[in-house]
Amino acid sequence: MRVSKFAATTLLFAASAAFGQVHVEFPDAGESPATHQATTGGSPLLSIVGTIGAPVPGFDADVYCIHVDDFSLFSATTLAGFDSQIFLFDMAGMAIAANDDGTFLGSPGILPLGDPLYVGLPAGDYLLGISSFDYDPVDAGGFEVLGDAFFGVEPPTAAGLAGPFVGFAGFGGGLGAYEVRLTGVSPCGAVIPLPSAGLMGLVGMGLVTLRRRR
Repeated sequence: MRVSKFAATTLLFAASAAFGQVHVEFPDAGESPATHQATTGGSPLLSIVGTIGAPVPGFDADVYCIHVDDFSLFSATTLAGFDSQIFLFDMAGMAIAANDDGTFLGSPGILPLGDPLYVGLPAGDYLLGISSFDYDPVDAGGFEVLGDAFFGVEPPTAAGLAGPFVGFAGFGGGLGAYEVRLTGVSPCGAVIPLPSAGLMGLVGMGLVTLRRRR
């Protein structure tokens, strides 16, 4: 009997988490350049897991530092049960790109592979933010720094070209857990060495065992 897709995915995800390739938000990530949470774990960093809605529902955003190894390989795909938005900034907080709805109205935000707003940028540390619609990054004057049209990857606004974001404003109605799946990314904090070949072999044995069960 073939191993089920769910069982295989669950095992591999658990293995990835055990190997440190998933960053789990703890404690609550800040929502400004100064209070971001540095991702840690193994390289490549496969995903970030967190929660929107704490400490105050409607007024929560999470900002992480990630290391983009190669922007030609970079993507960030949000999986969430609420209408999420995703944002990319440099380490100074200058806006680069944003997306509200990935494929349909109300769907989680994505930063797809190869978008011209960032595909030519140099490798390095960047800030990745996530919030629920309509809780948006703003400058010191309270002006939004990135567009939030329903579809497409949005460039910086005039305010976003003039200065960095300092926090978020508005009201985000959605809340809940999320995962941001990443490509072309490593942690910007401490890097955990990849597992030994023996440990990887144990994962393979687990998949073989699943495959043989009826």
